[in-house]
This record gives sequence, structure tokens and C-alpha cells, in this order.
Amino acid sequence: MRHRKGSPQANFSITLGPGGMSAEIFSPVTLPCSGRTMTNKLAKVALYEHLAKMYGGPPNKYHMGLYTEWAKHDWGMIVTGNIQVSREHLTLGRDTVVPEVLNEETLAPFKKLARIIHAKDPRGPSTRPLAIMQLSHAGRQSPNFIGGRRLGVPPVAPSPVRLGSNNRVRSRDGVMSLDTQDTPHPYFCALFQQPREMNLHDIKQVQQAFIRGVLTALEAGFDGIQLHCAHGYLLSQFLNPKSNVRRDEYSVESQNALRMVREIVEGIRAIVPKDFVIGVKINSADYVETGEKPSDERVLEETQRVLDHIRTIALWGMVDFIEISGGDYESPDFISAKAASPRQAFFAQFAKKARECLRTNFPGGANVPLILLTGGLRSPAHLQGALDAAILQERILNAAVSGTSIALDDEPFAHEPDGDIQLPSWVPQIPLVGVGVGVAWYNVRMRRIAASQLGKWVDDTTLPTFRMTGIEVMAKIVDLTEEDIAELDDIDKIRACYPSWTGWGGLGFPDCRLSSVFERLVIHSTGNTLGAEGLLNHCLFPPVVPTTIVNMPATTFITLNTGAIMPTVGLGTWKSKPGQVEHAVEFALKNGYRHIDTAAGYQNETEVGQGIKASGVPREQIFLTTKLDNPDQRNPTAALESSLKKLDTPYIDLWLMHWPAPMTQDGKADKGHDWLDTWKAMEDLYVAYPEKLKAIGVSNFSVEYLERLLKVARVIPAANQIELHPSCPQHDVVEFCQKKGILLTAYSPLGSDNSPLLKNEVVNRIATKYGISPANVLISLQANKPLHTVLPKSVTNERILSNAKIVDLTEEDIKDLREIDKTHHFRACHPAWTGFGGLGFPDCK
Repeated sequence: MRHRKGSPQANFSITLGPGGMSAEIFSPVTLPCSGRTMTNKLAKVALYEHLAKMYGGPPNKYHMGLYTEWAKHDWGMIVTGNIQVSREHLTLGRDTVVPEVLNEETLAPFKKLARIIHAKDPRGPSTRPLAIMQLSHAGRQSPNFIGGRRLGVPPVAPSPVRLGSNNRVRSRDGVMSLDTQDTPHPYFCALFQQPREMNLHDIKQVQQAFIRGVLTALEAGFDGIQLHCAHGYLLSQFLNPKSNVRRDEYSVESQNALRMVREIVEGIRAIVPKDFVIGVKINSADYVETGEKPSDERVLEETQRVLDHIRTIALWGMVDFIEISGGDYESPDFISAKAASPRQAFFAQFAKKARECLRTNFPGGANVPLILLTGGLRSPAHLQGALDAAILQERILNAAVSGTSIALDDEPFAHEPDGDIQLPSWVPQIPLVGVGVGVAWYNVRMRRIAASQLGKWVDDTTLPTFRMTGIEVMAKIVDLTEEDIAELDDIDKIRACYPSWTGWGGLGFPDCRLSSVFERLVIHSTGNTLGAEGLLNHCLFPPVVPTTIVNMPATTFITLNTGAIMPTVGLGTWKSKPGQVEHAVEFALKNGYRHIDTAAGYQNETEVGQGIKASGVPREQIFLTTKLDNPDQRNPTAALESSLKKLDTPYIDLWLMHWPAPMTQDGKADKGHDWLDTWKAMEDLYVAYPEKLKAIGVSNFSVEYLERLLKVARVIPAANQIELHPSCPQHDVVEFCQKKGILLTAYSPLGSDNSPLLKNEVVNRIATKYGISPANVLISLQANKPLHTVLPKSVTNERILSNAKIVDLTEEDIKDLREIDKTHHFRACHPAWTGFGGLGFPDCK
């Protein structure tokens, strides 16, 4: 590991498996889920870089210069600084932000950054560290003025707990509640508003923003992402009883605390290749207050809470590494670099406990994530305390020659700024400010490294020294470039004091006329959109059913190629008798379902709409699919309006062409009309009316028909709904759709009514194994497949509830179920009824 002379030390980490390591720090290590290999076990982890343009933007020339330098130093992994998924929730104004619309232009700077990290830049070496993009959302820690929101607009958070209020959560009969909040320090009141509690719509919107960040990383060529669940940011706020006092399914109770993170991880795994790396950064010190010691009883209790979180994440079997860090804005001493800080002592003990936590009682063959130890590793003594392992070869040799222990070597690896940046005595002692100066010191140094790579400092004599006073540091950190000034000039003016309070209107100021003020109020109340229309589809999902560790975990939702999120299990309404559908839909929605499937051809759209209204569940929390009927293919515009009217809804989340089989109004094959023309008309409607159609797709399409469609399609279908069950697996269609990013929805997952599959020996054996019904096995089979959703149907309360129970199946279970088709193949719905023959399905010729 090398460091450039005159540069700040990069924040590095050591990666280890649950069994620990000795002197093999410089040997390769394979990540357990993705199978990717790090060339060594050293990682350059995220630092706050403060290099983007004011109010956020993409990576720029300063990022490229900084990472060009970092890529020279043989890391096994390089993690970017935290990249925000919400432009309205920045930290200190100059954050890198995920683009709102993904296209060649917006992805270009991210692609360049990935190439530089991979050392493909001509100035870099040939080694290739893994490039990992850290994704973050500041939540309540997004400040006023520079946080990206207009004045008066609060940030979002799990609960309306103001930063710095030091609230305590107590349990009353097992219910978490909020005690009276202390008055925060005036500094916190000035910088941070009381946040707005997130509703379920907000939660799903944030999850979609993280998915958009993942798509950015994937398309840009990064090897993976890391979710920032530490340092008091939004995802850690869901885990922390200081900031989360909810009482719903996203509460801080043990069964709910990780739900937010798990749903995001499941959504990621559903859309990325198997070799895509996923990491999670979690906080070892989130729940430890200033002045508390590792041996304190409350600290021991909260330490166990964090260890439980780490173990639960590991049991998901979807995460490659867990980074352990510490500190938040409320406990700034835990961000301190001082060797004797409480953070150092806590970190050393917690690192050992985390390793022990992942060493024991894991199922055989489980993908146990690696642990990434971060922060406070500023001398061999710190490394020894955290790892009980000799780390750096030169120091080890020196210790051996002198006959001393490396555990006594507390000389820092690099110069620390703490002694150089003392604030003047006249500066008030305000929480976080001292730490903020320390962080700013690193920001200034990183900017200078970047500038040196850009050739701005050619003569070494002009390089600034390490020693800067606290005032100098804070002055440098707010330096504005010419680009910043131009950017600020273009920003819509916002007044802190409108003259209308006087009762004399705008007093002649042009920007204070009634129309201007009204426009701002509208913007304040509605906020900004996320950009891509598909990312604005809002839905909720059935509760996560507790499961055991397996190799192919079932999902609770899937992400469409539009970016919209679709619950895995939905209520199907095919063949449901008139008079029963309304109740079935109402009951399902009241009991956790958030995905309803219907069709014009089912002749029950009106009842479905009535059931939605009767449930009381807000429309934006429901994913609604309907289908264009075959006799309506010559006039899809009228058909769309008819479905919207019958469903009594302003929009449809997914509109499918029911069959590639046009028919006349009397039900005969209309061979004078090409279904490709119908698809083109659906595309036109999708583009023209984004407020009515969130996504379009197909149903009952074979590979042959999909190939024909994709040759002319301007819009790739979001989904293909087909019959899927063990006796009709349609492997060719499944493989084709997965390669094209087309979601598969399984109808008739039980094999339809009175299916022989319910009595199949293999199905019943697996049902007995998990203590569930044969129907649950068949439904779970589809939920265990990547890029699959499933539509069990019923009108009885008991079966509607039962069908929602999904279990994780092992690879052996799935292999056994796949064998059924070899001896018992059948279709519940043969396409010959359409008058167009087998529609290209091989088993229907």
C-alpha cells in the first residue's frame, strides 16, 4: 500500500472472512455471493469528497483526477464516496448525485469514473480493483440551505424526530414510543429542520431511487454497489431507536428493523447479474452516546442489537460484504481521529464480536459475507486490536528486529490533522463543528490531489503544506469555482423574507408578485419528480414472511425494466364468478396484497374497481394490471378509456396485449389485422399518455412471437404473462425473457382448477418438509425464480390469505420440481382456441 507524499491518507479497510486471517492480507479473496475476486484484502472505502458542483451533479474532472491517483495504489476494492440517490437530500451541497434520467449522456461521466477505477486510464497501472458505487440518502441529516430543497421544505425520515433532540425510546407493553424530546442545540435547530415522517408512498419512492442508483452503477460498468446504512443517514435511521419510533411494518422492532434494507437488496438481486457485488455499510456506534464506554450496560445491550442486524443480513444470503463503521452527527466524538477516542475503544471490541458472530451456527454451504473493518485503523496497534493479526510487512519486520510487539506500535501510518486545525478560542464550542473542521481538512487535501493530477500544481514548491488552521480549512472548503458561481446565478431566486407579511403585497418586487409566490407554494407542496416516468410507479408489497437461509431466496417485489416496482405475489381474477370479485379484491387489499390482475376479457373490471375503492387502500399504493381484449385490437384507444372508466382509476400500472390474436367482435379470428399494428398503437398511447399508462407489455407470447415483436418494437415489453407451473415450465420463453430484461408473470401457477399437481408426490413431499400446503409450494416456486411474479387466484378469504405465504426453496427442491414436466406435461390454456393455431409454442404445434 503506497501513499502519495503530501497527500492525506486514504481511508482504508481490511476485508476478512468469518474465520479471520493471519498474514494473508495481500492474497486474493473471493466474494461469497457474486463470486468476484479481490486481488488483495485491502479496500479504499468511501470518503466524503465534496467535489461535485454546488447542489449536486455527476462526477467531474476533479473526481477523475482523484481516482486516477487512488487507482495507482493496488487496492483490492475501491468504493466511491457516497453518491446520493435523491437530489433533494444532499449533505454539504457538493454531493455526487444519481442522474434522474438514464441515457448515454448522463451515464458518460459515471462510465469514465468506472474505467479510471479499473485502471484502464492510460495514466494508470494494469491492476484492476473492483469498482463499487456507494449509494446513500441523507434523510433527516440533510441540512437547510445546502441540502437541495427549497426553504421551508423538510427532509424525510422514518419518524419526525429532530436531529440532536436526544430522545429516548421506551417500551410500554412491547410497543416502541417517543419520549419527550429534548431541545436540540441551537446549532442543530438552525441547520436541521424537524423531518417529515415518511408514509408508505415515500418509502417505496426512496426504494425506487436506490434501484435507479443500482441501474446507474450497472450500466456504467461498476462491479457492484454498497448501501450506506451507517453514519446516521436514512437507511440507518430505520435501524436506530433514536430516530425510528414507527409502529407499522417499518418499525425498529427486531422483526421489522431491517425490512427497508432487505426490500432494497431483494429488488437489486432481482435485476442484476449474479456476479454483481452487493455490500452493506452498517454502524457499530449508531446507538452509543457521547461519553459512554463499551462496558456500560446500555452499550452492551445496543451492541447486541447491531450484531443481530449483522447476523440477519448475513442470513439473507444475498450480500457479499458488510462494512463496519461508526459515528453520526449526534455523537461527533465517534467520528474523531484521536487515538484515545471512545470510538477507537468501541471499534476494537466490536470488530472481534462481529467476527465471532459470523463464525458460528451458520447453515452448511451458506454464503457468509465478508467483514470489512473500517475507520480507526491508523496505526499497527489499532490494526492489532481489531484483528489480532499482523498487517503491514515493513512494520512487522521492524518490530521483529527491535524485539518489540506490533501491538505497541502506535505511530500513525500518515500525518493526522488533529493537532494542526485547532479552532480559535473565540469560536463557540458547538457539537460537530470541530469534527466538521477535521473532515473539511481531508476534503481540501483531496481536492488538491485531484488538482495536481489535472496539472494545476506543477511545481512542488507551490503545493500547500499539511498545516492549516481551522479557519483556513473552513475558508478553503467553501471556495467557489467559476462554474459554481455561474450555476448559482441560474438557480431560481428564493427569498427568506417575503414582503407580503406587511399586508402591502409584493411592495413592487418583481419576484414577489402573487403569481410568483403561488408558483413557489405549489412547488413546495408537490416537490420535484424523480425523472424517468417508470420510476414514479408507486406500490406496496405483501409483508415479508420469515424464512430460512437458502440459495435461491424468494422475493417480495420485482423491478420492471421501466424502473417501477411490482409486488411478487398478486391476486388473479381469471374465472372468478360475477358477484365474488369485489369482495375478493377488497379482502386481499385489506390483508396485505398490493398487486391486482384483471383483464377486459374477464368482464370483471368494474367489480375490481369497486373492490379497490371499498378496501380504503390509496390507489398509489396498488399495482394494477389489466389487458387489452382480442376483439379490441383494432381500436386500443377506446379500449384503454373503457378500462380506465370501468376500473374507476386515473391510470393503469401495466397494460398487456392479452394474446397476439386479433378477433372480431363476435369472437372469430381477425386475420385481416396484424397484431404488430396493435402493439405500435399501444406504444403510441404509452408515449402520449404517461399519466394514464405506466408500463405496457404482452401476454401469452412465445419466443417466436417475441422475436417478431422485438424486431419492430420501440418500447421493449415490460412483462410477458404466461402459464407457468411444473407441468408447463416453458423454459425457452423464460430464458429468452430473462436475457431481454422482460419480467415474467405466472398465471395458473397451480395448473388451474383441480390440478393433478396438488396431488403430485414431489410437491407434497416438499410441502410436508416446510409445513405448508402443496399450493404454497407451487406459488413459492415462481417467487423463487429471478424476474418472476405470480398470480394465484381465489375468491375465498382463507385461500387468499394462504396463497400469500411464500417460502424459500432450496436448489434441490427446485431441481426436483423441474423433473415433473418430463413425465407429466400439460397446459391449462391451449392457444388453439384463438383460431391462430399454436402461436409458436413448441408444445402446441
